[in-house]
Formats: sequence, structure tokens, C-alpha cells
Amino acid sequence: MNSQNLELMVKIFDAFKEIILGGAGGIVAYLFDFQRQKKALQDIPFSFSAMFINMCIGAFVAYTLGSFIDHSVSGRDGYIGLIGVTSYAILGIVESRFAKIIIDRILGGGDGK
Repeated sequence: MNSQNLELMVKIFDAFKEIILGGAGGIVAYLFDFQRQKKALQDIPFSFSAMFINMCIGAFVAYTLGSFIDHSVSGRDGYIGLIGVTSYAILGIVESRFAKIIIDRILGGGDGK
């Protein structure tokens, strides 16, 4: 196996690991929210499809943001898992701020704030 193939295998493994950690974080977020609502006596049914959607969102956000965390950072895997847990909050921030920042940068107006 040459070094290019080995590098590719390492990159695929890293991406897979980020997706799995983020997806697990998404599942934890769903289960936590479900349990909290049950304790508040809200009669909501458990939904595997909603849990799967949470898992996919957590995996996507963790994979996307994981690339910004250097591999030498201590606890990187834990951070990626927590990104999966907090993916809805992160998407809310991105949705409210990121489009304006990008439009400002592309159109050359403002400082992105």
C-alpha cells in the first residue's frame, strides 16, 4: 500500500469517526429532550424517525465543524460529540448570522457583524 492510499484511508477513517461521534451526539440530544419532556408530564410518543433525523443533523454539523478543530487538540473527539449534542443550537446561530456575514463579504458591504 503506497503512502497516498494510506493517507486516503486515514482521512476516510477520520471523517467516519466524526460522523459517528456527531450522530451519537444527535441521538443523545433527542433522548435527553424526550426524557425532559416526559418528566414535565408532556405526553409525547417516542419517534425513531425523529431520533434518526437528530442523528443525521448531529452527524452533519459535527463533520462540518470537526474540520475546524485541529487533530492535536486534546479532547477533540469529545468536542465533536458535544457538537452533535448541540447541533440544533449551532444551526440556529448559523442560520441567524452566517447568511448575513456571507452576503456582506460577497457584496463587500459592512464588516459582517
